[in-house]
Amino acid sequence: MKIMDIIKLIPSQPYVIICEGKDEKKFLINFLEYLKKTNDSFQDCHRIIDFGGIDDVRQGLQNIKNIRHYGKMKSFLIIRDAEKDAMGAIDSVISIIKKVWGVDLGIDGGIQQDDTGVKIGFFLFPGMGENGKFRDGTLEDLCVDLLRDFEEPISAKEILALTDEYLRNITKIREKEMIRHHKNRIHVFFSGTDKFVGSKIGEAADKGAFDFSNTKLLRLQKLILETQD
Repeated sequence: MKIMDIIKLIPSQPYVIICEGKDEKKFLINFLEYLKKTNDSFQDCHRIIDFGGIDDVRQGLQNIKNIRHYGKMKSFLIIRDAEKDAMGAIDSVISIIKKVWGVDLGIDGGIQQDDTGVKIGFFLFPGMGENGKFRDGTLEDLCVDLLRDFEEPISAKEILALTDEYLRNITKIREKEMIRHHKNRIHVFFSGTDKFVGSKIGEAADKGAFDFSNTKLLRLQKLILETQD
């Protein structure tokens, strides 16, 4: 089934957030729930759509205006991983947004409007560094930064230190870097707990693993609120 066959736009949810995976969607659902509880200006009419992989995101965006109810949408916020090349990811997103909406976004993904008033912006996981620029990495890297302390025999900080020591030893023995170190790291961490062992990112978010009040999420919060009227 093609991605365009499963995308639905709903008039009562005019603020669209586009992401690239089930874990990202569940993470974002939990973040929106946090905003709903803590921010008086948040409007509970956002729609998060999982477009699948990055190639599906590109295809979906190219055809977004052909989807029923597009004319009733007010904003689109595109969220994806920076992976190993944040600038390459930025260039790719900026290019497709220019092609679809005719808007020249800056490298910070800040919200702008097209000729019809539709708001457009983007955000890359794991977010921005201290220099105010998007950094290389993935949602998993951000999630490590957001880990909260919970009821375990040892602290999250201690578990993470032991996780990193374990992965260094494994890498040394195998004499080869792990292809998906970001995934190894977060899942080894989860394995060191009772509450989150076996969980995927989205499931861990459901169980309260992450601190959504962390300042590393302020940029994403700002973008989400700016997509609203």
